[in-house]
Amino acid sequence: MKIKITLIVTLFIFIGCKDKEPDIDYALSEVTAKFPQILKGGINQYKFEKSVKNGKYNFEIQLYSQTDTVRDPQKIMVFINSKKECYAIPFLSNTHRDYWEFRNEKSLPGIIKKVNTTFTRQYIEALNALHINTSEICNTLTNEILMSLLNCGRVSQDDSQYLKSLVFYNGNGLVELNESDKELKEKLLKNYEEIIRTPNTDINSHKSIALGYLDYKNYRFYQVVFKYDHINHPTIKGKEIITKTTLQIKSYRHDRVVNMMSSSF
Repeated sequence: MKIKITLIVTLFIFIGCKDKEPDIDYALSEVTAKFPQILKGGINQYKFEKSVKNGKYNFEIQLYSQTDTVRDPQKIMVFINSKKECYAIPFLSNTHRDYWEFRNEKSLPGIIKKVNTTFTRQYIEALNALHINTSEICNTLTNEILMSLLNCGRVSQDDSQYLKSLVFYNGNGLVELNESDKELKEKLLKNYEEIIRTPNTDINSHKSIALGYLDYKNYRFYQVVFKYDHINHPTIKGKEIITKTTLQIKSYRHDRVVNMMSSSF
């Protein structure tokens, strides 16, 4: 009888633990059904790239990419809270200009269908859905994304000059912008002037605040801007929460689409 009771208890514990596992497959299926820019499907359609966990706030971020694309792979970020609830958002390539709100860009009329949302908006929706939307947690979470998940490089004011000419060559033949050298130089200079005017928020407690973060793998430069209003800022239980008016992630494109040919730039 004791053995039978022990087996039943063990079975319940096992089922309980299983139920608490994050449903990554459902999260991926849900986000791919919502966004036609990414291949529909669940976990079998995507390749797991990386996971970052934070012990202090007990959250996890996972990164997945499409398995059947070479030239223009799309990716997905999955956020998991302490209750093992999941929320996935697109982490699209530079092809999707409106999603990243790239600065000083030429439009691509009729070439690429607009996403009609932005990374910042989707990120905030994920934070709100998982109830990890306090300013304190968001600071840590954003830092984990940039520095741990994406392995971005911190760019300071002192070493920012090279952003005026930094270009990664992208062999994605799906989009050909036909940017001239002159147009590219002008865009990079305009970007740089906007970057140095933008007060990037300190999210990783360094002695000096970074000017921004360079994403080498995805050819982007990011700035994180928190707009705090301590009088009118929304709060939950006395803690400030993140909204679409208090957080902006500014993105600048640093790739040049080429057909695998050399450029004179």
